[in-house]
Amino acid sequence: MTVVRVYPIRGGEIRLSPAFSVKPSGAGGVGQLHGWARQLLRVGAAWQPVPTFAIEHPDEGLLLVDTGYDPSVDNDPANTMGPSSRFIFDHRAEPVAPQLEALGLGQPRIVVMTHCHMDHLSGLRQFSDAELLLDEAELAIATRRGSSVNPGGYHPVLLREHQHIRAVTPKERWGVFDETLDLFGDGSIRLLRTPGHTLVHLSLLLETEHGPVLLCGDAAHVERQLHEVLEMTVMQDRRGFRDSLGRIQRHLTNNPNTIAIPGHDAVAWAALPNAF
Repeated sequence: MTVVRVYPIRGGEIRLSPAFSVKPSGAGGVGQLHGWARQLLRVGAAWQPVPTFAIEHPDEGLLLVDTGYDPSVDNDPANTMGPSSRFIFDHRAEPVAPQLEALGLGQPRIVVMTHCHMDHLSGLRQFSDAELLLDEAELAIATRRGSSVNPGGYHPVLLREHQHIRAVTPKERWGVFDETLDLFGDGSIRLLRTPGHTLVHLSLLLETEHGPVLLCGDAAHVERQLHEVLEMTVMQDRRGFRDSLGRIQRHLTNNPNTIAIPGHDAVAWAALPNAF
């Protein structure tokens, strides 16, 4: 089986209340309202990583998963994230492009999006020559009129201006996952549909010389969600979120040698090696 080399690269930091990542208890939408309120008030907020991952494939070259923050985010977050970004969250940019250069990796040929929320897509302009690869259904949702408000979290101008986009539709049942795509047909990078946080969301399962690595994206925001079915405040599909978490947990039980990386967990991030 072909293996890849994976470099975790922090593309910035976002200041999150714990109640944003793990929804407070409450019937119906009450818990979500409490979670949003605590985020807006920055209750217990702490800086969490905005992860990206550089992937070296022996035949296909360099890929990047998500883009981190654009350099403009520190002074003008609305530029790449929309006007609401400065009120809901605090941001600190760590542009990915110069970090790739410092690692001697150069520019990615392909940028794969787990989903297109503003904290994942903000840095896209750094990679204007790359092919942007994302789920076909996510592309339709993220670029439709009013997506910044309903379902929310998107800044569609970045997608509309990008010149090289390839939309894919994972369909293959594999293991506990109903909809997957073996990206290059060699088992090295498999896209997994894990909806819930957004209506369409991708996690990635990578084969490395150190064993499998599962990039959860925001299907699991924090480490605890890899072991417990804990809802988060932002769920565009609550049932889907719980189902995706359950599938991730079953996969990890069936494959205990898998290293799983949650979406925004500073403690889990600090424990990662420089490369897999």
